[in-house]
Amino acid sequence: MLKPQDVVLALKLVCKDGYAWSQAGLAAELAMSASEVNAGLKRLAIATLVEQHEDGRRWQIVKPALREFLIHGLKYVFPAEKGAPAIGMPTSNACYPLKEHVVGEVGIPVWPVKGGKVKGFSFKPLYPTVAKAAQNDGELYAYLALVDALRDADNDQADIAQVILRDRLSKAKKRVITSSLTTIKPVTGKDDQLDLLAL
Repeated sequence: MLKPQDVVLALKLVCKDGYAWSQAGLAAELAMSASEVNAGLKRLAIATLVEQHEDGRRWQIVKPALREFLIHGLKYVFPAEKGAPAIGMPTSNACYPLKEHVVGEVGIPVWPVKGGKVKGFSFKPLYPTVAKAAQNDGELYAYLALVDALRDADNDQADIAQVILRDRLSKAKKRVITSSLTTIKPVTGKDDQLDLLAL
């Protein structure tokens, strides 16, 4: 069964279009442990959000499946959890790319974080380290904001978020993990290289 951090991992793989990466590298960029990344890759494969390439050695993101899951299934599996006033990092329709489509005054959803500067209401992120990961990757931040809009059943901008997400995922190149699932194993101190290459 998928876990919330697997969605973050899948979106990070989308951002890694054409770049080589390693489990240890992903873990550092997402502020996760290497074992969490390793387990997430396995769950994504079981969920058929990555599939084996025709050469039998590589794995690639299944864009139509990811798109369908994010747009139609995510809000039921990992619904938004909103809470009390908070200070943090804006998400959903309070930041790019949805902010420019907002008309009128709306509440500001924020990921509560230390050192945050934006006042709003608490919006629980998919994973505790999401804010840190987003600060280091603007493209990932945009994807996470769109996904948060889709998780929120009360968000009036959800339809726009769907359109933007479809467009972004359609434009993305096909990505391939140059590894078999048998090499997606617990990291033992060595940096097991998994190359992400555009076909």
